[in-house]
Amino acid sequence: MHSILKVASAVFFLALSGGVSAAGVANQELRLQTAADTDWEFRQLVNNYLRAWSPGCRKFDIGLATQFYEKTGRFSGYHFLAPLEGPVGWERYGSEMAKVMSDFDQYTILPNEDDFRFSHDGTHVSTAISYRVVGRNREGKNLDTRARVLLVWERVNDRWLISREEVTSILSESTAAR
Repeated sequence: MHSILKVASAVFFLALSGGVSAAGVANQELRLQTAADTDWEFRQLVNNYLRAWSPGCRKFDIGLATQFYEKTGRFSGYHFLAPLEGPVGWERYGSEMAKVMSDFDQYTILPNEDDFRFSHDGTHVSTAISYRVVGRNREGKNLDTRARVLLVWERVNDRWLISREEVTSILSESTAAR
């Protein structure tokens, strides 16, 4: 199991550095979104999701992230970096998160693979993972905090899509660049 995690981490960081082609990553994501059934496959799907939100020094592309989401009224999302009062629907959530991410020159997510949680219940899967996020906003303020994301995946037209997302800061005091 340890060697599998090493390989997954290497692929994750290679993709972050641009070493994996965008087409190859997109094909893997689509395959996982349609075929995921096991803990291992959802772990990979969550890593792909985190990679989409982790542009490093590249410009953030909301299009890479939106492919993971259910964009109907069934979606509910909350993120500690967005100025939102509680969970909101996709339209507002996606818009706010695109705005938040556009404020960063650098934003990198470092997942804590030992903290991955998985629960499968018919047409719903819950995943959770903690991670460290480091970055710098356009004003030069640094971000270095720990967070946790809870995702509820729903089977929609033969694809697993996120119908609920809750991203919370693990520490009460975060050095979030706002």
